[in-house]
Amino acid sequence: MSNGSYNFVPIVDNRTVFSDYSARAESGGLANLPTLAGVNTRETSALFSLSLSSVNETEIYDDLQTTFNCPLQESVRIRLEQKVPIWRYLYHGNFTNLSPTSWLGAYHTGEVPMVFGTYNMSLSETGPASMEEIAASKYIQDAWVAFAKDPQNGLHRFGWPQFNFDGDTLINLALNNTSTAIFTSSEAWDSPCNGGTFVP
Repeated sequence: MSNGSYNFVPIVDNRTVFSDYSARAESGGLANLPTLAGVNTRETSALFSLSLSSVNETEIYDDLQTTFNCPLQESVRIRLEQKVPIWRYLYHGNFTNLSPTSWLGAYHTGEVPMVFGTYNMSLSETGPASMEEIAASKYIQDAWVAFAKDPQNGLHRFGWPQFNFDGDTLINLALNNTSTAIFTSSEAWDSPCNGGTFVP
């Protein structure tokens, strides 16, 4: 802590955190279990002081990519190589009653009130949840429940495509605060990751 950093990261011990996930996966060391995984579009915005009137958008995007999205992309790539079923989402929601400032957007853990339906427990003074927010929360909850009840087929029945890098299979949740998913390619979102080395 002498350098002023308050970051805590997992330490490789080759028991719970491993040094080479790709090699482990190739040797059969990856659980072949259906996976639902994703990130929020502004994960790292919450690292800025909420008293700021504006933030460095480039820094937010670069930190998001290197800390969250690119490691997830690598994890997804490994799972696809091992034929592990995976559904990949990108959460965009930016609801005023959940964000103390407009530039926060879909910050780290910003989707949690939507997943658990606790959107009206916010201490924000901006008012109750909107009808769109309530509908988006119900949709997200229904998807999570479908996956929990039947990880192999629940999201297929829900209408979500299994992820691959070649099609419109990235599940965009609460894009423009909509209440249903929009499926797109991940190509533009993942382009900063291509050519890099990231630990999943």
